[in-house]
Amino acid sequence: MNVYLFNFELSLFSITVSSLILGIFAYYKNKSSPINQSFSLFCLSTSIWGFFQMQMSLVPDIRLALILAKIEHAGVILIPIFFLHFVFSLVGLNVKRKKYLYVGYFLTVVFLAMLPSNLLVSRVIKKTTVPVQVVHGGPLYPALLIFFSSCVIWGLFELFKEYRRSTSSRRNQMSYSFWGGLIGFLGGAANFLYVSDREIPILNPFSNYGVCLYLMITAWAIAKHRLMDITVFVKRTIIYSILYSLVVGIFVFWVVLLGQLTIYGKVDNKVLWMSIIALFIITFSIRPLDSMLTELTDKFLFRKKYDYKKTLRKASEGMARIRNFTKLLNLIVRLIVNSVRVSHAAIFLRNEKDGSFAVKASYGRKKKAVGSLELKKGAPLILRLNKERNILVTEELDEQIKPEMEKIDAAICVPSFNENAELAGFFVLGNKLSGEMYTQEDIDVFATLSNQAAIAIDNAQAWEELKDTKDRLHQSEKLASVGRLAGGIAHEIKNPLASIKTFVEFLPEEYKDPVFREKFYRIVGSEVDRINTIVEQLVDFSHPKAPKLEETDICQLIENVLILLENDLIKNKVTVKEDYTQGRGLIFVDKNQLEQVFLNLFINSIQAMNSLKNKESNELKIMTYTDKTNFIIEISDTGCGIPAGQLSSIFDPFFTTKEKGSGLGLSIVHGIIKSHGGAIDVKSNVDKGAVFTIKLPLNYTANSV
Repeated sequence: MNVYLFNFELSLFSITVSSLILGIFAYYKNKSSPINQSFSLFCLSTSIWGFFQMQMSLVPDIRLALILAKIEHAGVILIPIFFLHFVFSLVGLNVKRKKYLYVGYFLTVVFLAMLPSNLLVSRVIKKTTVPVQVVHGGPLYPALLIFFSSCVIWGLFELFKEYRRSTSSRRNQMSYSFWGGLIGFLGGAANFLYVSDREIPILNPFSNYGVCLYLMITAWAIAKHRLMDITVFVKRTIIYSILYSLVVGIFVFWVVLLGQLTIYGKVDNKVLWMSIIALFIITFSIRPLDSMLTELTDKFLFRKKYDYKKTLRKASEGMARIRNFTKLLNLIVRLIVNSVRVSHAAIFLRNEKDGSFAVKASYGRKKKAVGSLELKKGAPLILRLNKERNILVTEELDEQIKPEMEKIDAAICVPSFNENAELAGFFVLGNKLSGEMYTQEDIDVFATLSNQAAIAIDNAQAWEELKDTKDRLHQSEKLASVGRLAGGIAHEIKNPLASIKTFVEFLPEEYKDPVFREKFYRIVGSEVDRINTIVEQLVDFSHPKAPKLEETDICQLIENVLILLENDLIKNKVTVKEDYTQGRGLIFVDKNQLEQVFLNLFINSIQAMNSLKNKESNELKIMTYTDKTNFIIEISDTGCGIPAGQLSSIFDPFFTTKEKGSGLGLSIVHGIIKSHGGAIDVKSNVDKGAVFTIKLPLNYTANSV
């Protein structure tokens, strides 16, 4: 057995495989990242060097070995520039570093162009001191060594500088990158000793393991410290699979290589190549194959075990998805009955008020009606479950507990405890339809299922409580809205009623006074009209009329409303700007209701602009446009705007900032737009103006109502 050759080939094989896998992994984790791209190319060039170095060292044909050596040196030439590119991308690729990279890539192309000639690699020789063939360098080989060393030393220096000025996780990333790179390149660079007809015992060939160590350090930095922003969730099964495959791979390689050396006294390159292919297949398929065969064995030879695993998996998946409490309980009992094949299953849950336990769900041939069975807090079965905290099997119980188990038709009773270690409930199973007894394996499966069910039930109960709380809050909000509405009505009607009451009280004394009578008729009539208006608006708000849709030109409707307000616009020096170029056409709306909407909004805008004193001009801008589904109207003004704290309340009934106003106008506007299947939104800047945006569906027809 030649230990030298074995370690030389094994180290190169490990470099080839691990660098290729690591490069592909990094690339597919983030294809668009320059860091990942350059690192993947660096790994690929390392893999090329390792693979063709391994092949070149073994082929007996010197001419073929020379071809392989030149291909191998393509990897050697590419390694330093890709490493430097990776480092520059990692620490920050600025303009200055880009210029240096351009020069480096130019020199790389020059060296690659020299490979067909003998300027870099002149020949391959068979040395007597080592059992491998080595490269003899050409006249420009020293230039390649200088280029290689310069790029590597520069890259390591940049990593060290970044390490010194970094903190936290970034510092850890740079630390692993620097020390790993240093170990890897010191190990790999020892191969240049072959070219100079020198080798150092132990260093050659064992130094190649330094490259393997570098790749392992990089993989660790990716998994542990998110190098290259790659996050890896490492699970126990994944680690086991990797170690399993690694051990098998090393064993197969060792058997093939040493077997050839022991039996034939040499290594056949064809056999080694076929062995490498077989090694790949075995390494990456043996673990999945093992899992598949185990599952098939369980499925056909140990059917019961397979079904129980399947039951548990189904239950876990189902329980995680369902939030409805009743559905969850029914799912659990159905899965148990159908998969384990028992006469029935039932779930008992604790009543928080008195601590008793009653049936909440049941399924099977002997199912129990919900609420039909109940066990008191101090019942012997409940006390035993609390005490032993374990699954109870009827056949194993004493005469004190057996009657209660038989009363609820339970062959087995599985307790479930909450997070406070209190008995939250239990589920009971009847006898198996096959007549078999419950085994320890059955009990283990049910214990696991019980724990998962307890968590799922707690979550479902919490969800139900949250839903109830939400409904109560919604009801409270509705009552609060009714209160605000009643308060608003009282406030709005109280003032005119006070005026009317005052005049009525003076009416007997002042009736003969013509001035008083004239004032009485005028003011009382006005206040009655005011109350009537409020009542009509309130009726419109609380019982909105269904829109009578007809094809309407919205732009023409807006212009008609503006004509009605022409005097107000002139009086308040308001300039109107209309832009209907992006949205014009007929849509189905209630013309009268939309007219009321625009009238309300325009009057509000005029009043808002009038409230800003010392302003030379005011502008009301109206624009229409469409998207795929809506006809959109934007109404903007240069008025006082609406404070941010009031924006959420402006569509509430009786909310107003005006001294004289019912606060129902915008509420009615909102109701009309909503009845048309549309929406209204507002944006505002104080003292700069407000923008109301109305969206009306284009496809809203008479059939939509």
